Amino acid sequence: MKISNATNRPVFFVASPSADLLTLSNHQKSIENIDRIIEILRVNGLAIPDCIANKLKYSPEVDANHKFRFVSDSNCYNINKLRNGDYKFTDRKDGTVYTISMHKTDIIIEILKSQSITKSYDFKIPEKTEFHNMIISRLSTDEYAGGLPFLLSCETGHCDFIGGVGANYPLAEYLSGEGVSCKVETRYHDSYSYSGHFNLWKTADKNIVIGTIAIKREEVKSIVFRQLIEKFSVALLNENPDVSNVLLGMGGQNLNTLFPNTFNSPSSSNFKALGECRYAENIHDEYISDHLKTITDITKLEAYGKVELNDQERIGMLPDQRPDMKNALVFMDRSAMREVEKKERELLKKIIRDYQPIEEKLSRSSFWKKKTKKVTNGD
Repeated sequence: MKISNATNRPVFFVASPSADLLTLSNHQKSIENIDRIIEILRVNGLAIPDCIANKLKYSPEVDANHKFRFVSDSNCYNINKLRNGDYKFTDRKDGTVYTISMHKTDIIIEILKSQSITKSYDFKIPEKTEFHNMIISRLSTDEYAGGLPFLLSCETGHCDFIGGVGANYPLAEYLSGEGVSCKVETRYHDSYSYSGHFNLWKTADKNIVIGTIAIKREEVKSIVFRQLIEKFSVALLNENPDVSNVLLGMGGQNLNTLFPNTFNSPSSSNFKALGECRYAENIHDEYISDHLKTITDITKLEAYGKVELNDQERIGMLPDQRPDMKNALVFMDRSAMREVEKKERELLKKIIRDYQPIEEKLSRSSFWKKKTKKVTNGD
C-alpha cells in the first residue's frame, strides 16, 4: 500500500464548512461512526484538518450542488437512486435508519487521493472465477479509485458505507495490500447482474480468510454459489503457494449463506452455538466445546480459531472491530482441492438435468422485466 507521510501536505479542499452544513439531519450515530474513520486515517499519518473532518461528518448525505469527481456509474447500484439518497440501511438492533451517501463517499475518496493513497495487492487474487451462471471478480484499482468498496452494500443492505458502523472494513482495504473486496455477479440472458460481494484478507499466519459474505440470497441458488466459492478458494491456493488454508469467518451471514436454513432461527440451539463461538476469545475453550461441536458437525468444517491480521490495530481491524471474522473455520485446504473438481463436474450434470430449463425461463423473464423497466424509465 502506498501511503505518503503527508502530515504537511494540503488537501484538495480547505474551506471550513458553512453553518448550514452543521445540520441536525445527520444523526449522532453516523457522526460517531465517521469520527472513528477519521481517527483511523490520522493514526495512519494522514493530514485531515478539522474543517475537512467536519465536512465529512456534518455535510448532508444528499447534496444536489456537489459536483461528483470520483464516484461513477456501476452495475453494483443504480446511480440515480444513489445520487438521490434512496439507498437506506436500517440497523436491526435499534431501528436507526442510515442513508448511503454518494456525496460523502466522494469526499472520503478525495481525502484518500489527496494523501496519495492507492490500492495495492500483496497476494494473488484470481481476476475472474466462473461456475455455471455465476462469476467472482476482484475489484480493480480503478474501482477502488471510484470508491466502489464503500458502495457495494447499496443493493445488499449491509453497513459498510461511510457513516455506517462497518465502514472500517472497506477503509482498511485502502490502508493495506492484504485485504480486498470481490464482487459476485449472476448471468441473466447475455448480461451479468450484481448479486453481492465478499472481502478477503491474508492473515498474519499466511492463510487467507473470507471475511464477510454479503449476498442477495433470494436471487442466488445456494448450491451454485457454494460451488463457486469452493472453486474460487482452490484458485486462491493454486495462485498462492505459501498459503495453507482458505478460512471462513464465523459470521451469521456467512454460515446462513453457505449453509442455508441452518443458523437463522434465534430460538434454535444452532443459532445459540454460533453466537457463543463467533465472539469467543478462544473457541477451543472447554466451556464452549459442545457449541463448537454443533457447528463443526453441521458444516463438516474444522475449527480454526481467532483470526489475526497484520497491522490490525493500525488499520482499524482488531478482532472485536470485525466480529463476523473474529473467529473462523477451515473452509478449504490443499488436501480437499481435487475433490472440488470432481464435485463441480457432478453438480453441473445435476444442474443441466434438474435446473437449467427452469433457470432459462427465469432468465428470459428477468431480462424482459429489466428491459421493460428501462423503457418505462426512459433509459
